[in-house]
Amino acid sequence: MDILLDFLEVFKKGGLRVLLILFLFVVVERRFFARKYVDASSLIFNVKWIFVYGVLGYIFTFLAVDNFIPFLKNTLGLTPLLQLPRPGNIYHEVFYWYLSFIYLEFFYYWLHRMQHEVPFLWSMHKFHHSERQFQVSTAVRNHLFEIPINSFCIYALGYLILDFQLMYPKVFLLGVSFYSYLAHMNVRLHLGRLGLFIGGPQIHRLHHSFLRQHINKNYSTFFPLWDKVFGTLVLPEKDEYVDTGLSDGGDCSLSDGVFSPFEFLMNKFKRDGVGKRN
Repeated sequence: MDILLDFLEVFKKGGLRVLLILFLFVVVERRFFARKYVDASSLIFNVKWIFVYGVLGYIFTFLAVDNFIPFLKNTLGLTPLLQLPRPGNIYHEVFYWYLSFIYLEFFYYWLHRMQHEVPFLWSMHKFHHSERQFQVSTAVRNHLFEIPINSFCIYALGYLILDFQLMYPKVFLLGVSFYSYLAHMNVRLHLGRLGLFIGGPQIHRLHHSFLRQHINKNYSTFFPLWDKVFGTLVLPEKDEYVDTGLSDGGDCSLSDGVFSPFEFLMNKFKRDGVGKRN
C-alpha cells in the first residue's frame, strides 16, 4: 500500500512536470522552428500517448528503478565488482557526477544501439521513430516497455560492475529524461564542432532521419563520445534539418505503443512454423 501511495505521488508530480515542460518548449519551438509544422496531428498524438504511457509506464519504471538495486543487494546478495572510495570533497563529488554520466551513458549507448539492431527490440523502438514531424513532444513517444527496460538495464549493469552511489543512476535517468526534451526540439541550433563534445537537437534529428547515410547513427544522449569511439557519429551541416520517420514510410498507432512486440513474436512464430504439426 505504501508503494502504491508513493507511486501516485511520483506520478502526480511527474505528470504535471511533463505537461509543463512540453508547454514551455512548444512555445519556444513555435518561435524558433527549424522546420515548419505540417499540422498539429503529431503533437495531438503524442499528448494522447502521455495519458496511456503516463499511467502504465510510470508504474513499471517506478517499480524497476526504486526496487531493483535493493533486490540485487539485499535479496540476492550481489555486490559490485569494483568499489570506489566515497567522495571526500566537492571536487571529488563533481568528478564522480561527470564520471558517472560518461560511465552510464556507455550502457545507454549500447542499449540504444541494440534497439536498432535487434529486431525484437526494434519492434518497440520503431514506435518512437515513426514520428514524421520531429518536435519536443517526440520525447514522450516511447513504447510502454522501452523506458522501464532501459532503466532496469542501466541500473543492473551499472550497479553490478561499479559501485556508484544510488543517487548517480537516478540523476542520470532524470538527466536523460529532461535532456530528451531538448534533444527532440524542432529548433534551429547548430553546434558546429562543439557537437563533438555535447549532443543537441540538430545532431539527434539526424538519428531520426530515414536517409541511408543517417540510419543507425548518433545513439548517444549527452556526449557524442561513445558514437565517436564506435564509429557511429555523424555531424550535421550548418543548415541541415532533415525529414524524419521510418524508412518504409510506415506509421504507428497508439495500440502499437503497447502490443507491437507481441505482434512481432506472433508473426515470427507463424513464419517459423512454430506450433505446426508435421
